[in-house]
Amino acid sequence: MRKINPLSIVTIALFTGLSAYLGYNLAFQNLILPKIKISNIEVGGLSKKLATTKLTETFNNYPNSVTFNYEGRELSPIEAIEVKRDFGWAVDQAIKIGRSGDFFQDNRDRVERIYKNRNIAIPLHFEESDLDDTADLVASEVEILPVWPKIEYDGQQFKIIKGSDGLVVKRSLSKEEIRAKLAVAGKQSIAIVPEKISTQENSVLVDSALKVLNSWGNEKLL
Repeated sequence: MRKINPLSIVTIALFTGLSAYLGYNLAFQNLILPKIKISNIEVGGLSKKLATTKLTETFNNYPNSVTFNYEGRELSPIEAIEVKRDFGWAVDQAIKIGRSGDFFQDNRDRVERIYKNRNIAIPLHFEESDLDDTADLVASEVEILPVWPKIEYDGQQFKIIKGSDGLVVKRSLSKEEIRAKLAVAGKQSIAIVPEKISTQENSVLVDSALKVLNSWGNEKLL
């Protein structure tokens, strides 16, 4: 039986791999590399023109709308923000992947696109004040101002007026989520998770203060 030369196997493997890689590069010579998405829309294998057309048609067929929900209750939807989406910039970034001019980086990008997804966010242009107004509006439907406990004197004795915890929405976090959702086609939802403001620590301090008052005697403080 004729022995197979290990060197021949290696040579054939290298030749096959090189041929496949060259064929892959040739197939996507003027196209966006595979596994590339723009705001979750697949554009791999498309030309710049077709990719721009696909983005435009997708947003036309599935208009972006963003709503907020809190504990199963739907809050005011975003209506005041007039958004312009820069499809051209996003497509330019997509076509440049694997074509930066850096030999090592380009080859790394091309190999990664065989097995790894890459998502490019569409740049948004809108009035920042509109975003601030929207974040404030949403927060106003959820936030509850805390009531801090305090000590009052009713003319005969000191007593504690109990407080209550509050809820606050972080504006910076809400605005980041709004930006991200506005860049995606179709109906989007943002769950509002407010931060609890506890008055427990103040209640403990007030209780301690009341004990001090009682130990001194009310008449000494009048």
